[in-house]
Amino acid sequence: MRFPALACAALFVCAAAAATKGPAAASGENSLFRIDAKLYKDHEQVKQLLGHDIEKGIVVIEVTITPKQKPVEIWRDDFIIRSDKDGQKSEPYDPGQIAGNSVLTLIYSYEGAAVAQEDRGPVWGGAGGGMPGRLPGQGGGIGNTAAVEKASATEVHEDPEEVTNPLLRVLREKILPEKKITEPVTGYLYYPLEGKHKPKQVWLHYVGEGGKIDLRFHRSH
Repeated sequence: MRFPALACAALFVCAAAAATKGPAAASGENSLFRIDAKLYKDHEQVKQLLGHDIEKGIVVIEVTITPKQKPVEIWRDDFIIRSDKDGQKSEPYDPGQIAGNSVLTLIYSYEGAAVAQEDRGPVWGGAGGGMPGRLPGQGGGIGNTAAVEKASATEVHEDPEEVTNPLLRVLREKILPEKKITEPVTGYLYYPLEGKHKPKQVWLHYVGEGGKIDLRFHRSH
């Protein structure tokens, strides 16, 4: 019986092709600088990229910023991820939110609603790669069905013993630096993105020095 063997071989080839599929890519520019980005959204992709297992629901965007004429100030919070699929939108996570024991204060705001309030409850970073969870705070978001919740980190109180966490060390070493640059710089940004999303549904929005740049991802070949 040759057919079962051929079927198994075909499945093996398909699995191998899926495993070697590269990250989605996007690029954009203005008069001051160019942004090139790669999206690692699959759990196995992120795991191989970082060399450590990580909680599902975290995606990594590798960003390269190339200044054109003059120094450019880089701030990670200027980069926001958004999905066309379900409206998820977030600023980047601090490494301590992903792999630390930090206490984080987040501001939750609702966009696109007639009424909006903020929730300032503290968030505990998950130890060993666990996802953070919000504790009850003062106030809560109120909005209609068109509202989109956006999370913004405001303050981190770190545990000195966190430096022994290997995943946390890697996340900090590879994160996009915040500084004034005069030559190309590359680093990672970490975002929450729950569920399955096609590359073309994911956007990276830059709003900062020099205006706004919108990057839509596509599958690289």
